Amino acid sequence: MKTLFVHIGTPKTGTTSIQHLLCRNRSVLEKQGYCYPDFSDLYPGYSTSVNGRFLVQAVPQKDGVDSIKEEQRLYREGMERVIALFTVYDHVILSNEAIFRATYKRRSNLWQQLLEEGERYGFAVKVIVFLRRQDLFAASLYNQNVKVNTRTHCAGLTKTWEQYMKPPYPKERSYDYYGRLESIRAVLGRDAIIVRRFDKKYFYRGSLQAEFLHVVGLEYTDEYQQKLSEINQSLPGNTLEIMRLLNEIEILDEEERVFFRQALYQDAELSSRYYKTCVFSKEDTKKFLAQYEEGNRRIAEEYIKDGEPLFDDTIAELPKYERRNEYMIDDAIRFTALCTRMLMQENYKLRKEYEQLKNKMMHPAKTIWSKLRS
Repeated sequence: MKTLFVHIGTPKTGTTSIQHLLCRNRSVLEKQGYCYPDFSDLYPGYSTSVNGRFLVQAVPQKDGVDSIKEEQRLYREGMERVIALFTVYDHVILSNEAIFRATYKRRSNLWQQLLEEGERYGFAVKVIVFLRRQDLFAASLYNQNVKVNTRTHCAGLTKTWEQYMKPPYPKERSYDYYGRLESIRAVLGRDAIIVRRFDKKYFYRGSLQAEFLHVVGLEYTDEYQQKLSEINQSLPGNTLEIMRLLNEIEILDEEERVFFRQALYQDAELSSRYYKTCVFSKEDTKKFLAQYEEGNRRIAEEYIKDGEPLFDDTIAELPKYERRNEYMIDDAIRFTALCTRMLMQENYKLRKEYEQLKNKMMHPAKTIWSKLRS
């Protein structure tokens, strides 16, 4: 039967890497009856590798625009394209990690809609979800929020870890994986949900890319081209706290925040060498995970069924990060020096370009002759 695979993340489980693989290898997939369609024209200015945006993307309220009708229009246009693709391909893959959060409330009817689309047009819906241990997910999501969030999406932008994790947690940031899966199961059925651990130990052939392709029924061969993208580097300890403090300066624009973040990345390895910490204490980790122990057990038994626990319960022996620590001044000095160095390098580059331009203007005949000879 024809199949619509909907990859919903979760966030911080290598979703971008999977999307880049699929985007880069569309022709390879198509030869095998699979399509990872390009729907970037529906949302200009967004990443071209994310093609499932039309399923859940909210449309901002603007003058003269009915946001609800516009969302419905984009959804319908996207689905009509998917339906047309099934006349050519047996399998269509859509991916967007925002689906995991959006279907909690605002787009809670998505699964029912997709079920009805499949029944009407003759395709099955399969949901693919990767799960990461809740404490690691929470820490990584907080790090991401502080690092790269924008003023228009500012959850966690200036909050301390304690403020960010103060209950009740926003429902969209659900750590109750079992509850979320059950809401999908209630509509599509358990067999429609494919759950995988975000853990290299369990990846097919030790590769996330090979694991994803294996899930949809393909083998990761040498034919696939995977550009090694930059690692989504975290900011440890003091470097993250410095970034959080910079976020409080409202006059900084995104370009300036990127500049400072690059300097902090350069300090990250040295910073963690002297002060390696975790945002959770060991006791806090145990207490936090205990809330989800039963749900995690049921996921392992009901969805994965390999006789192993859902997650490795090993907790790192690291001290909890303290904002007022003796190493902060060291990191502040290194950060200042790195920012200065980056500015000096940029100044040197501009001076060199200026000298070259000045030389060309002073000797136009020589410049023209050089171009003619080349």
